[in-house]
Amino acid sequence: MLYRNVLLIVLVSLFAISSCKETDDDILDIPNCFIPIYNSFVNEQSDCQGASIVAYAFQENEVFALIDGECITDMSITVYTQECDLLCLLAGISGQTECQGVDFFDEAIQVRIIWDGL
Repeated sequence: MLYRNVLLIVLVSLFAISSCKETDDDILDIPNCFIPIYNSFVNEQSDCQGASIVAYAFQENEVFALIDGECITDMSITVYTQECDLLCLLAGISGQTECQGVDFFDEAIQVRIIWDGL
């Protein structure tokens, strides 16, 4: 009986540790220059429904899309390169979908969600 209780405690502990690690890996797997952009966006958008940061494969590179939540009236998407350069601004009032001469949403493939708000 004692053996089963100890085993149960160990399994629950391992599950709790591993479930937290998934989010940490995504955050750690971003360029260092992107961390201030990430922190600023999360602080500004943490209470906004639909806000997220998503990594995409786009034109043979990984890019990061900061998707404004419902708190921002035009709900724009700002796309950054791995070097943290602004690549393009999408959606918004103008409905812009073109990035680097192609339709971003036709060419980009979602790789992972780095942060997802409410």
